[in-house]
Amino acid sequence: NEETHYINKAHIDAKIAMSMGGRCAEEIIMGDASAGATSDLKHATELARRMITEFGMSDALGPMYLGGDHEVFLGRDFAQNRNYSEKVAAMIDQEMRRVLEQGHQRAANILRANMGKLHALAALLMEKEKVDGEEFKQLMEDNAYSVSAPDMSGIPVPPPQI
Repeated sequence: NEETHYINKAHIDAKIAMSMGGRCAEEIIMGDASAGATSDLKHATELARRMITEFGMSDALGPMYLGGDHEVFLGRDFAQNRNYSEKVAAMIDQEMRRVLEQGHQRAANILRANMGKLHALAALLMEKEKVDGEEFKQLMEDNAYSVSAPDMSGIPVPPPQI
């Protein structure tokens, strides 16, 4: 993919935070997460893994390629043939958790700072069920949509379960 060749760390971090948005919104508004964010979590986890293992964008592991180009067929599934130690695998897991938690916190901070817009979007979705890109953009840019919401800035958001 050509886009992958020109993507930087800040862009991937932003995409991870964006992927965490639905789950964070559930946690902030409902006080709990549902299974509805599974595909978003999968996407965020895959981005974090690729950022660390393929793109060498990890301060902890340095600029090294640790990706699994070699798939091995094991009965019903394919497995990655990794070329690193258990210690490095543990470091990858730890770094992925850090990146995902950072994205989760970034999404939560953005949502808390924009609670009125979050509530306005929820109200619009309840009314229309579907919002297109232009409507969403207008909602985010237009303060006329703002709906008053309780101050929830003091409510902690639990880290994602990995």
